[in-house]
Amino acid sequence: MKPLPFVLLALAALGPAALPQDAERVSAFGVYRGYGAPRFDGFERESFYVAMRDGTELACDLYRPSKGGEVTEEPLPLVWTHDRYHRAASSGDGAVPTKLFVYDWLRALLNHGYLVAAVDVRGAGASFGTWQGIFNEEETRDAYDIVEWFAAQDWCDGRIGMYGGSYLGGTQLMAASRKPPHLEALFPWVAPADLYAITWSGGIFRDDLCRIWGDLTHELDRSTAVATIQGDEGGELRAEAQKEHEGNRAFADIAARLPFRDSGAGGKAPWIAQSPISHLAEIEGSGVAIYHQGGWFDPFSRDAFVLFANLANPQKLVMGPWFHTEASGVDWSAEALRWFDYWLKGIENGVMDEAPIHYFTMGAPAGDGWRATDTWPLPQETRVAYHFHGGPSGSIESVNDGLLATRAPDAAGGDDYTVDYATSSGPITRWSVAVGRGGSNPRYMDLRENDARSLTYTTSALAADLEVTGHPVVYLWVASEAPDGDFFVFLEEVLPDGTSEYVTEGCLRASHRRLADPPHDVLGLPYHSGLRADAAPESAAPVELAFDLFPVSNVFDAGHRMRVSIAGADDENALTPPIPPAPTFTLLRGGRTPSRIDLPVIPP
Repeated sequence: MKPLPFVLLALAALGPAALPQDAERVSAFGVYRGYGAPRFDGFERESFYVAMRDGTELACDLYRPSKGGEVTEEPLPLVWTHDRYHRAASSGDGAVPTKLFVYDWLRALLNHGYLVAAVDVRGAGASFGTWQGIFNEEETRDAYDIVEWFAAQDWCDGRIGMYGGSYLGGTQLMAASRKPPHLEALFPWVAPADLYAITWSGGIFRDDLCRIWGDLTHELDRSTAVATIQGDEGGELRAEAQKEHEGNRAFADIAARLPFRDSGAGGKAPWIAQSPISHLAEIEGSGVAIYHQGGWFDPFSRDAFVLFANLANPQKLVMGPWFHTEASGVDWSAEALRWFDYWLKGIENGVMDEAPIHYFTMGAPAGDGWRATDTWPLPQETRVAYHFHGGPSGSIESVNDGLLATRAPDAAGGDDYTVDYATSSGPITRWSVAVGRGGSNPRYMDLRENDARSLTYTTSALAADLEVTGHPVVYLWVASEAPDGDFFVFLEEVLPDGTSEYVTEGCLRASHRRLADPPHDVLGLPYHSGLRADAAPESAAPVELAFDLFPVSNVFDAGHRMRVSIAGADDENALTPPIPPAPTFTLLRGGRTPSRIDLPVIPP
């Protein structure tokens, strides 16, 4: 993975001193000046319980701006988050780490005259009740009640927004699906939309992701590290609430028992009912404005683009060179203020007049990384097929060392591969970082070791830079006597010294190969329903597996190579049940079985 030059727009990078003296107002991506000075210099935190319609009490933190130590009584717009983790922590030494530490740009909102709040979801933190699964019905109904409760308070002017990332991004989308009248704007980061496609990628269970996240939330739901509310300094109410958390369902157990999109009991299919992607009509009907943020190395990167394509709401989208927990290189104080000033204060700052999508192209020349577009996929995209050939390429001692080229093979051929269950893209991946494993500077390992255990197809050294921006799609023709098989495909950039850097990936279980008509716009990509009825029986005859890889924007440097690596497992990141003895499949190429990868190439 190449170094990521987190480059802002040139003007923003130079800072306020570089702005022209007569530029009273500047509003552009990452830059916001002259639309209002900070009015406050501090804040006061208070905490209390809010009763839902069924009487269940949820723990809430409220931050009110102050000046000179005096809290304002002026009704202000409010932004809040519906938090699955801890709305605030108790460190044991008297300190209380809060959401203002997680999202430091919230302080800018406070200083500019916003209220900020955080609420522990039902069954988590210091809230009462039990948790019944991701984005469950009670949780989503609570979000409606909370929005309307905030709007009715004397200290709120009735204009409500939401913020937060990951689970806290999904709760925003689900809140909008209930159409609370006072909810006007969302600021979701790395938000999951299609829970099935994330948890059972291409029909393959992400057991590591589910287990680690489930263990984390299990511990948090019972931890005394969550901050109590004011008046409960001894923690009696918190302890009472956490007794009810003993009834929380274990997520990994839930997910493992739901292998199909329509799996469930009693006519209920949780992957459908509780996924934001199933509520597109309701979210659109809310009319709420949505500012999506995602990362190229996040498990939910595809979701952001699909949401953007399917919603007619006022929208913006930023896609940066980030993993799940990152957002470096953008002034988020500026972006949050621009967004909420426009939607919650009615300030005409032009945020909706610019291109709605900003994305970062990795490997672009310095200063040219951030780009903007009105549409996605990019209108100048050209789909280029790179075919799999026999080798050798001379670049790797893999199982076959095949070639990758834009010309089709002169004759049909095939490569045999016996599944190696030890193949792995490594312990630090988009999947592991999403559940907190990877540290503050996550990075994929050199994939040469994984490539050596896999089928590989590698280009010759590129004569010129090659930009790939969009959604790669792979077409694999395979034959096997095995009852089923998992196929993991990695797109990589190979440096002159042989280092193989991760670019993107995709996967599919062969029994999920049947293509179906999508229920919404999937950007023209192959769609597999995941429904039990669409599961295809095994077949010894050659079958085609067509599936997309996560979207990406990357410049492959001149002198480097592109490589496609194909494996039958990704240990540490997905569960492929071993079949003894390890099965062998044949990847067919050329003729009537043209295995290939279709890349979205951007002309120079």
